Amino acid sequence: MVVPRAVMRASLARTAGALLAGCGVLAVTACGSAAAGSSRAPAYEVRATAIKGLGTILADGAGMTLYMYVPDDQGSSVCFLACATNWPPLLLPKSVTRPVAGPGIDPALLGTVRRPGGALQVTYGKWPLYLYREDLAPGQATGQAESMGLWWVLSVSGAVDRGVVAGTGTRNLAVLRPGSSARPIPPPRRGVPEPIRALAAAACPAHPGPCRTRRNGPSRQDEPLRLQW
Repeated sequence: MVVPRAVMRASLARTAGALLAGCGVLAVTACGSAAAGSSRAPAYEVRATAIKGLGTILADGAGMTLYMYVPDDQGSSVCFLACATNWPPLLLPKSVTRPVAGPGIDPALLGTVRRPGGALQVTYGKWPLYLYREDLAPGQATGQAESMGLWWVLSVSGAVDRGVVAGTGTRNLAVLRPGSSARPIPPPRRGVPEPIRALAAAACPAHPGPCRTRRNGPSRQDEPLRLQW
């Protein structure tokens, strides 16, 4: 049976149209999937995360834990030089002027504070926010209570969360043993150079026993750490 040439051409045209339509659908679907897969939160976003032993706390867009620094006192940052190397501030890019609220975050608590040099640091509940270079993956909070209680995570309510990360015991806590009168090192007095403050604050964070100083004689075994400026 000989198929007329006109009929054959019409059949081929219909087949080609169907294939092109199918390819179009596949292409659109693939593009949509690629776009969805490439959508990633910016690093400067603040979002909620959960860590066992703590409440619902703050993290950046990559899921890394964020901290506050006690001497900042809900004002301008006083963490610079060596301090900012160990505790990188959460900064906005130069082209961005407003922080981004991620899932579980109250936008009303977000803000910024200007650092020397003009960079904008993200704040939450007026606390400037920092990362910790020893945290290597999301879900870690190894900086909790570091430097004898100067660094803490923040809850999504803006309150300081002084909980103990599950599995870490009291490694970083300022109270070194039950009944101790040890207290977090107070904010340094005005005029003390920042590098010296940072070294003093980290004087004995991981010491296996109580840190002690001499006062006109041999140190006492039950005397907690007290640094004098």
